[in-house]
Amino acid sequence: MDTQPFRGNLASAGTCANGKSVRCFRTESSSRRKKRRLTTAVVTAMVTTVVVLLGTLMARSRNIGTAELEVLNYLHEHHPLSVREVAVHFSREKGHVRTTTLNVMDRLVRKGFLARKKVGGVYRYSPRVAKVVLLRRLIGDFVDKALGGSVSPFVAYLADERELSEADREQLRRIVDELDKQSREGGR
Repeated sequence: MDTQPFRGNLASAGTCANGKSVRCFRTESSSRRKKRRLTTAVVTAMVTTVVVLLGTLMARSRNIGTAELEVLNYLHEHHPLSVREVAVHFSREKGHVRTTTLNVMDRLVRKGFLARKKVGGVYRYSPRVAKVVLLRRLIGDFVDKALGGSVSPFVAYLADERELSEADREQLRRIVDELDKQSREGGR
């Protein structure tokens, strides 16, 4: 790719998803090919940024506390909410004061789990990570760290300590059948 800067008239401008300005210049002698190269460079930079940000989120996600998980679960069910609305709930349920809730939510924003948007002079918070993705990641971390990568102790716990409904047992059977099928197809 040509690393020379483009000089000429501004052909278009806009804003990326990360809020940074994007400008595309057209030179007197430029063709569509040069403009396409610049667009490709911008898109490549955006994709790299997204990958780096997702990697940072994955690294940070390993340190999530109980209070943070409770707030995330509540926000997944009721978003978008202000700190006051979340604090009222946790004051009633757990006896937490507003500053505790604010600190937890600020940590979740810094870790990349919550997004906040100012609406009518008040920040409204929403989850940035889908609940199913969050739970899979947390369970994966638990299996890797606490169980040494083996799910056998977890399955033994379910068999010994939990009252499983027929629907739960059927879902587990389907999962095992799917694993068996994948194993057979992989061995061919």
